[in-house]
Amino acid sequence: MNATQNRPDTTKRSEHQNLVVRIHKIRQLITSGTGLDAALAELESLVPLVSSYAATESLAGQDWEISERNRLEEGISEIRSKVRELQALLDSGKRLIEDGLDSESVELRSEALNAYLLPTLTDTNEALEVLQELRSEALSAVTES
Repeated sequence: MNATQNRPDTTKRSEHQNLVVRIHKIRQLITSGTGLDAALAELESLVPLVSSYAATESLAGQDWEISERNRLEEGISEIRSKVRELQALLDSGKRLIEDGLDSESVELRSEALNAYLLPTLTDTNEALEVLQELRSEALSAVTES
């Protein structure tokens, strides 16, 4: 086993909870009308963290049973898909700000971006929850055997 696999489950739960809190914060920034800049700054720090989390989960599952490993890889694939979507939305948001449009145009385009960003954040959160459940089930199966 490598060092990633030996990390206590509480550390992984803490990382998971940190991601969930960050997603919630971005959702709050968007829905409160705080501004696109603040939401994008948070999103820019979230994307690599989610990507890294998925990578460490993949490494952690290497010694799992085949059926659990396959389920884990499906969950990780879903998260990676969401990371790509979040990155695309982040890039679109940055371009929107860099374009220097008038405030009315920025507001309309921000609303359109947020219409995609909010459900993608929700989907990412749900994918993280599924991955956490898969991890818990696999660890329970290992301790029972």
